[in-house]
Amino acid sequence: MAFIGNVTKGLKGKARGPVIVLDIGSKYIKLALFEKVKKEIILRAFSMEKIPPDVILGKDIIDRQVLIDKIRDAFAKMGTDVSNVIVNVAGGEVKSKAMVIPYYKKKEKLAEAVDWKIKEELHVDPTEIVRDYEILGMSQIAESVDILVGTAKLSLIYDIMDIVRASGLEPVMVTTDLVSLYRVIEALGLKNIPGDNVFFHMGYEVALLIHIKDGQIQQMLEVPSGIKSYVDNLSRFYDLRVEEAEEVAINGPTANIEKSSFEETMESLHDRFLSPEKFVPVLGEAGAKFNFYLSGGGSQLYGVGTFVKNKYGVDLKFLDLGTLFAVEEPVKGLKENIHLLPIVLGDVLHFYRKEHRINLIPQEGGMEAVGAVEEVSILPHVVGALFIWLLIVIGILGLTIGTSRRISGLKKQIVALQAEEVELQKKADEISGFKREIEDARRKIDLIKELQIGRTRYVQLLDEVNRVLPSGCWLSSLKRSGDYLNISGAALSNMRISQFMTNLKKSAIVDSVSLLSIEVAGSQEERYASFELNVKLK
Repeated sequence: MAFIGNVTKGLKGKARGPVIVLDIGSKYIKLALFEKVKKEIILRAFSMEKIPPDVILGKDIIDRQVLIDKIRDAFAKMGTDVSNVIVNVAGGEVKSKAMVIPYYKKKEKLAEAVDWKIKEELHVDPTEIVRDYEILGMSQIAESVDILVGTAKLSLIYDIMDIVRASGLEPVMVTTDLVSLYRVIEALGLKNIPGDNVFFHMGYEVALLIHIKDGQIQQMLEVPSGIKSYVDNLSRFYDLRVEEAEEVAINGPTANIEKSSFEETMESLHDRFLSPEKFVPVLGEAGAKFNFYLSGGGSQLYGVGTFVKNKYGVDLKFLDLGTLFAVEEPVKGLKENIHLLPIVLGDVLHFYRKEHRINLIPQEGGMEAVGAVEEVSILPHVVGALFIWLLIVIGILGLTIGTSRRISGLKKQIVALQAEEVELQKKADEISGFKREIEDARRKIDLIKELQIGRTRYVQLLDEVNRVLPSGCWLSSLKRSGDYLNISGAALSNMRISQFMTNLKKSAIVDSVSLLSIEVAGSQEERYASFELNVKLK
């Protein structure tokens, strides 16, 4: 049976009283105690616990008991008896999206339209999910409304609730990471900035991306980019332990790492993991301009502001989270970790909303819609009921007389429609066959063109490499994979390798050059430097 997420009975209307927010990340558990006093949200306590490796991979919980123990430890440090908790969820089994549906005054019709849209756009089985939504406002499309939808697998929600309860807390709201990030954007007044605006929240293993254009949500998605991607590459390139790689990813190179080489490596990693146009293609179009906001641990990465300025020609912006809450007394660990709190703050902003909130705690029953008009009962008295009963009796008599005629007519219509369906299917099959033949021909033409271009380009490539190769430098292998060229060779000195890289960068067909390795080789009398380069072609 499908379940609908609703605000629980005790939370309908204006949310009051203190509440804890629990944010379970891949690297840290974050707990924060908030209370709303008049119109101000106050942070009372904050606690973080580092999660051991392999307890959580992405959003998949591998070791439940260790996670429960860590939540208990973090909760104990807060020194509060408040147990009501808000939890956020993310991952492949969680989906958040802005949609447009027809507007209905009746809440039942509105709920039906939401369910139909969820099936059409999210491609999920309604019997296996819990879902909830809220109306954002009237759409630019006539007689339609914009809605924000959140869905999650029932099994995931029950699993999270079991873990939370086993930790001694009671979940009163479950929402999604993307909904919480949207609440922060909304509260900071960034939603209605003209033009394209990209909000990128980078966590340890994954990132959240929200694209808003002229106040309208265009995209809400989770992308496979995280700080761990940087750490893994830096650890491999510079032979560092994970802790050392995390340190240099934030603070820059140590004394034994060449600064220029490190900066080139970081620029290459930024281009690989921090390029929103890879997920929102419209941002990559010629002349595209957009505001870029970065939050989460990724906002602290070395050289990230310079990269954004150089690549997109805009200044990187950061979310001013300190304006969203107050602190009456000093909170330990807050200042150095505030950049990690967008989702935590989004959770509590969502909780204290006066309007309908997306809550994925499963409840049987119907879905409440904001803006739905309640039906007023007509003729509630006995005389009216008797009158309706008489009308029903008369109607049944009339239906009985005309039933046989209608059935006969419907049967004829069915036969005609079935015959028409057969003819239409034949035509559809013919059209499909023509389409396949056209596509095959196009593929063959494209393949021939590609082979011709590739043959000419490969000759040009070999000629260019030979042209820029300095004396005292020779190659042992040259391998091409797509837009990348792997070059291995040797040189009489590091200076000649550096000259080779400089020549390559100046080449018209080269986009960037990365030094993968350099080693001393040869005998004691005949020393030379063996190297390996990775070249990205234009």
